[in-house]
Amino acid sequence: MIDSDANSVDSSTADNIIGQFGVGFYSSFIVSDLVEVYSKHEDEPNGVYWKSDGTGDYEVADMADIGFERGTKIVLSLQRDCAQFSRELEVEKVIRKYSIFNKYPIKLNSQVVNNLQAIWFRDKREVTQDEYE
Repeated sequence: MIDSDANSVDSSTADNIIGQFGVGFYSSFIVSDLVEVYSKHEDEPNGVYWKSDGTGDYEVADMADIGFERGTKIVLSLQRDCAQFSRELEVEKVIRKYSIFNKYPIKLNSQVVNNLQAIWFRDKREVTQDEYE
């Protein structure tokens, strides 16, 4: 259950969320009022829908028509002062910077934007200064 009147997350709730989902996922609550996750395994007929506002409560439900065959879709309802994170170039920059080690493709508007090869396996001349930092 989501409490729309809650404006802050106390430290015990934050620790619990971090423990369940990891720091990377928890950071989505820093810029969002609501996080929705749609996920489907290719061998399962239904997907799973999860949503939370980061205050410790969440909802989970089976979803019959998830809209894709396999993968995960994350929808962030951004806070007003975080609108810059909705710009395509900014989203792509964040994906490229923080998911270069992820072996699974991340798509933005149907285009794969993450490099599927770890930086240490690439030739030094191919690594940009941005990637190095």
